[in-house]
Amino acid sequence: MKAKKIITIVLTVIVFFTAAFLGVSAVYRVEEVTLVVENVSSPALEEAAALRTVLEEAYLKKSTIKADDAAAKSAFENFAYFRLTGFEKDYPGRLVITATEDAEVYAVANGGNYVIYSGDGTKLSVRDSVKNRADGTDNLLVTSQTENLAADFETSSVFSFLKTLDALFGGIRGNVTQAELVQPASSEDSAWLRVYFREGVQAAVYVPSVKAEDKAAALYEFYTNGLSVAERTTGVIAVSKDAGAVYQPKNYLD
Repeated sequence: MKAKKIITIVLTVIVFFTAAFLGVSAVYRVEEVTLVVENVSSPALEEAAALRTVLEEAYLKKSTIKADDAAAKSAFENFAYFRLTGFEKDYPGRLVITATEDAEVYAVANGGNYVIYSGDGTKLSVRDSVKNRADGTDNLLVTSQTENLAADFETSSVFSFLKTLDALFGGIRGNVTQAELVQPASSEDSAWLRVYFREGVQAAVYVPSVKAEDKAAALYEFYTNGLSVAERTTGVIAVSKDAGAVYQPKNYLD
């Protein structure tokens, strides 16, 4: 008798909380999806509107309590420029999803087009212009005489080199306009990377596939502390295979 009473009480409690939960779930429905994107360029406004529509289709009229960021992550996979940075519930019926727009940095030549990459090597788009979609200036042009760098740019030694410079400069586009991989004999041992600085001086980085980060650091240090103002406008900084840097006043690369 006592056991039957306990079972009855337990079942009553279960039914009560189930009903309460279902009742709350019915009240707490998503009625609004707010998408907040930082660093939005003009071209991204239309993309952000399209992303918001996809998010609304995924969440509106669904339970606020059960909502999680899984559908949002899936939606963001189709919008290369945007990164999900936050997912919050504003009870009873609003979701606040925050994101940021990746900035364009590199334009890697690929036939007649350019593959556009962010600073961390994320492929953003393919188009026929090197222009940065946010500010209208040129992205850093990356070319190669022999290799198809666009196919695997994010895993290449050229990217490792440029990414290190990007971090050291706090934004590589302010200092470097172009990087060209030169490989005369189709051998990594004879390859070198030609780097064009905005002020006029160039750099010849020998065998960039070896110690790419060390050579980038050596070039940055020499460029920032080893050159006079006049030397930054002409000549060549040669970075050797062992990451040593020297300056040649005559531009022997041309």
